[in-house]
Amino acid sequence: MRVPCFVAGEIVEAGPDATGRHISENSISRAVTKLEAEGMLRRKPDQRDGRASTLSLTTKGKRLFDQIKNYFAERDDRLVKVLSDKENREFNRLLNRISEASVDRT
Repeated sequence: MRVPCFVAGEIVEAGPDATGRHISENSISRAVTKLEAEGMLRRKPDQRDGRASTLSLTTKGKRLFDQIKNYFAERDDRLVKVLSDKENREFNRLLNRISEASVDRT
């Protein structure tokens, strides 16, 4: 059984994904339940599929997501600041190459 889940701008499902990561249904369920209890997520039954739910961030969840996103953006900026423009271009080229190679195309 596949369980769709929206994570950081992507729809993911329980089970192995394209990168080989495995997200179990139980892990998704526990995370959703905890985030909902903490007021970060809102769960609404999917009108097209009674087995599924649509999840959305609450205002509190959006604030936390923005804080986390900003933290990592600032951290990334600090890390690459030590590189010259040429080194930064090469670094990005290599990261893209690694990222493309990690996708299972079967």
